[in-house]
Amino acid sequence: MLLSDNPSHRLFVLLGPITDVRKLQMPLAVIQVALEGLMDTQEVERKLHTNQRDEGNMVPWLLSQQYLSPEFAKKVGARTVRIAANPYCSGQGYGSKALFDLKQFYGCKLQESSSKRVDRDMLGYEAGKMPPLLFKLTQLEPEPVNYLSVAFGLTPKLYQFWNKNLFQMVHLKQNLSQETCEHSCVMVQELKDCGILNEFRVDFQKRFYNLLDISFKELEAQLALRILTEQLEEKRPRQFSAIQMKRIHAYCKRALDYHSVMDLMKEIAEYFFIDGQCCQLNAVQKVVLLGIAVQKKTFAELAKELQNDADQCQAIFAKAIAVLDKAGRADVM
Repeated sequence: MLLSDNPSHRLFVLLGPITDVRKLQMPLAVIQVALEGLMDTQEVERKLHTNQRDEGNMVPWLLSQQYLSPEFAKKVGARTVRIAANPYCSGQGYGSKALFDLKQFYGCKLQESSSKRVDRDMLGYEAGKMPPLLFKLTQLEPEPVNYLSVAFGLTPKLYQFWNKNLFQMVHLKQNLSQETCEHSCVMVQELKDCGILNEFRVDFQKRFYNLLDISFKELEAQLALRILTEQLEEKRPRQFSAIQMKRIHAYCKRALDYHSVMDLMKEIAEYFFIDGQCCQLNAVQKVVLLGIAVQKKTFAELAKELQNDADQCQAIFAKAIAVLDKAGRADVM
């Protein structure tokens, strides 16, 4: 009913090889898409000033409001409303394959295939007498879409799926949903250069980092680490003063305890996670450093989350700090 009533919705169906054009093959995956955008910039700006919002166009409204960029609303997006794989062949990559074909279609990169038109599977049907139930994508003219988007309640499994398919997060709601107790998020993938999406991603990364010890403190450290560091652009690392480096070195040599470097936690974390130096750490060191230095969890809290003991977490943390100490002393030599 939703598809029948809303002309901006599309249904994309991934089928197996077609051997008989008179019979519909079992769907392998289905994607429901809503086209959004093409909004009047001045109208959007006026309504944002008065805290108004029309129905529909969820992603354009949300991102225009969050980033104070009403001009984004005129870009055209294709939002995935639902994606489902056949339960008989789940986990075999058909959802990703359907998404890949969707990106190729809206990116105007589809190659002509040898597959035939899929007609209605019904008694007494004669080819050509009724419109086909489905068309090959190569038979259709794609709408001029600038980006793909999706909104969902954040879980490690869902984030992994969309990130694997090259979507990037640009919004994560600070409050938990009352229905699902999850943070709602929006992820996007640019198809045609619209510039502004990369600005959104960079700004989101900074916001997310600064809120990790406030609104997102309860996020699993491993999930927070993936959101913060995946597809991170490498930058020139910040410099520490000679006195700061002496304190860090003394801590690594166990001449000083953890409290002697607590005031440096923010700068140390930024060195690794904002300046793009986290590649120097192993996976466990990244998680522990983020949990302690960014999310401000105690060693006991993090040890419980990672099913480890607090002393082991402290040792891993010290080894992570030692990486900075080693790099700082190398720069001096």
